[in-house]
Amino acid sequence: MKENATLEYDPRLVRVDTESVLQRAGYLKETLKPAETVTALSKDRVKNFETYERVLTEEEAVAEAQRCLNCGCGEGCQLCKTICCEFAVDIISPDVLEINEELCVACGMCYLRCPTKNIEMVNTGLIAD
Repeated sequence: MKENATLEYDPRLVRVDTESVLQRAGYLKETLKPAETVTALSKDRVKNFETYERVLTEEEAVAEAQRCLNCGCGEGCQLCKTICCEFAVDIISPDVLEINEELCVACGMCYLRCPTKNIEMVNTGLIAD
């Protein structure tokens, strides 16, 4: 009876794909691949002074910019919500926040504490530039 009371230990570590866990939790949006760059071979580059890396087309450049702008908050730490004494910060999704302008007193605490500096202070006209 005592031998059946314990489970056998399996020392193998199970590898978990971090990206899939973060995506499932809502921290990552759709994974967009970077634009493919085509470079000339080094044996061809030494023969001339032509550009050896292809320039992005306008469509590829726009797609690359959209990929960069797809990150959202970046941390998902919700420190801004925790630090706000007026409860003006609302977390819409793990990487999207909304600041209620009616409740915000512009104390700047969320701005100062954001680890990724994704919150900016906006002059509302109460203080001269």
